[in-house]
Amino acid sequence: MEKTLLKNSLENLEEVISRTLNINKNILNDELSYRSIKEWDSLGHINLLLQIEEEFNISIEEDVRDKLVTFADIKNIVLYNNAPTEDSLINKCDSNKISRGLANVNLDYTSISEIDGKNGRLSYRGIDIDILVENFTYEEVVYLLLYKKLPSENELFDFKNEIIKSQSLSDEIKNIILMLKDKSIFDVLQVVLVMLKSETDDLSDVNKARTIMAKFPMIIAYYYHCKTNDQEERVPSKNLSYSGNLFYLITGKIPTLEESKIIDRILILHAEHSSNASSFVARVTTSTEADFHSALVAALSAFSGCLHGGAIEGVVEMVEEIGEVSNVRYYVEDKLKRSQPIMGFGHRVYQTLDPRAKWMKDDLLKLCIRNNSLKDYRILDELTKNMKPYIGKGMDINVDFYASMIYSNLGFSKDVFLSLFATGRMAGWCAHIIEQKSNNILIRPLLKYKVEG
Repeated sequence: MEKTLLKNSLENLEEVISRTLNINKNILNDELSYRSIKEWDSLGHINLLLQIEEEFNISIEEDVRDKLVTFADIKNIVLYNNAPTEDSLINKCDSNKISRGLANVNLDYTSISEIDGKNGRLSYRGIDIDILVENFTYEEVVYLLLYKKLPSENELFDFKNEIIKSQSLSDEIKNIILMLKDKSIFDVLQVVLVMLKSETDDLSDVNKARTIMAKFPMIIAYYYHCKTNDQEERVPSKNLSYSGNLFYLITGKIPTLEESKIIDRILILHAEHSSNASSFVARVTTSTEADFHSALVAALSAFSGCLHGGAIEGVVEMVEEIGEVSNVRYYVEDKLKRSQPIMGFGHRVYQTLDPRAKWMKDDLLKLCIRNNSLKDYRILDELTKNMKPYIGKGMDINVDFYASMIYSNLGFSKDVFLSLFATGRMAGWCAHIIEQKSNNILIRPLLKYKVEG
């Protein structure tokens, strides 16, 4: 009798997993694991846990939830009430274990930044992101990332002056941008980065980083000058900060003090995020002893993907599609029914609120009040309420949720969002390239051979 009940429970569990993930029961085996197939992604994982709780009338606690990474783990908790132990997790990390996406794999040591995904904390060089956003400027944070310390007053003065001196673009670079004006901004940024190599070859890596960062807003602005006949060519103002000039060069408007501070904060929050896909690619490229600029081009390429930096445009498009607050519930239900993601929710590392999001939420509210566009903010607020079951399972708000709406409410067009995000992240990429070079080793993971069919 007991064996029959167990068999029926196992068949029921297999049916739930098959139905929820929309996969064939034939592929279920003890080794099938979270993120080993495209259907079992973060959204699919939370859907699966919710369905298992409902079907088997159990509650999966947070400390257990994070350990349910294989079909075998799920069977043990559902059928036998045996949660995976730390020892069992350690035993899984052997030379034959596949970690698809390199999830939870430590690549190396770093002193650049630290992410505490469980508690939702982020720090740069040991300083909490909240302290940096509240008390320092973007230039000071860039200095911190590149020089491993906050600048003195004189050091900051000199650093800003060097940025100002490095901002102009050569006629050769301008001609290249003009020739490529019909290409995408990211195509242009990659080409120009390669072109800048000859102008910075004699500089130290830190000075290369500073020079590239100084020119980056100019490249973006000149591209849009060439692309739009009605936009005049602009030059940076010595009276504006890096963030203020970024706003002015692209929009043609002198930012208010509040606008300048909001851009400063968002650049700080975007500046660095440990071994994300683009920073990892920058380190891999650097590990081959490729040059500084090639590593940045590689980072930009990875960053442009819709599962990385490219996701930032998605929230604005989602809000436009929803249209009214009253449509949110139907939108969420329809998306989840089809196992499609809700933009701005979920993160590969954070299991709670992205620590960068809370600052952006406050800034977005200020802008929406100023712009009389509170409907945008209310749509996001309603989305949060409708996603509460998923937030409770670790799929919380990420950095994109508010960032894209901030850019929109500042007056930037959608096609410039990604390059603005990349402007902020440039500091982190450069820091990773410098750190990788300082103690280099070729990054060369393995692939386990599998016979097809």
